[in-house]
Amino acid sequence: MCDKVGQSRRRFLTAGGGLALSMAALATQAYVRPARADDAPVNEKDGEQALEELMAGNARYVAGGNTVLERLADKPPLSAGQAPFATILSCSDSRVVPEIMFDQVPGALFIVRVAGNILTTDGLASIEFATKVLGSRLVMVVGHEACGAVAAAIEVVKNGLELPGHLPGLVASIKPAVDEAMGMEGSLLENAIDANVTLGMRQLAEAKPILAESVASGQVKLAGGVFNFETREVELLA
Repeated sequence: MCDKVGQSRRRFLTAGGGLALSMAALATQAYVRPARADDAPVNEKDGEQALEELMAGNARYVAGGNTVLERLADKPPLSAGQAPFATILSCSDSRVVPEIMFDQVPGALFIVRVAGNILTTDGLASIEFATKVLGSRLVMVVGHEACGAVAAAIEVVKNGLELPGHLPGLVASIKPAVDEAMGMEGSLLENAIDANVTLGMRQLAEAKPILAESVASGQVKLAGGVFNFETREVELLA
């Protein structure tokens, strides 16, 4: 048993060596991309092209089409590595599935999901890895209509609702968006959902040193959108 565990661990360390080296390289000031296998995929899309591809995929989904299975045959094996052209920060809602809503094959999207699509420290680190190491040139924050996390934040702000467990910490991250939406005309929930997406984009743009520098230089593009359950469309926010 011990021998099998040891063999499994050795295989894991060998297979994960590239990831470990990549993470270690991030800690150095002079970042050097680790060597890649000849057949490893490479992202060739810039941020604008990546956004166009996402929205084209969403249009296919809205129209009832799904081309993932058709296109899988033309893709390199997943064992060759990953080079996602876009990184998505989205809500954990079970109805919000970025690969489906954007009609993308495995390996195309690097996804961070958390309730309320809030930016956490670990989520930020994951996004930094996607852009700095994997070469993703687009980071998109995706909210959705009728978001329960945002609705809870509204109840806390307006009615002093007390939440159990660790929920108060999550809602506290959304509160600035609710505060901003309070002075807007129209639906408070819809406005707060939009404001929460915009808040995430702003936090990403200001996240020093990696993302702030990449966004300022134009190397990484930021985008935001809200998914509509009924139409299945992702509406881009300015």
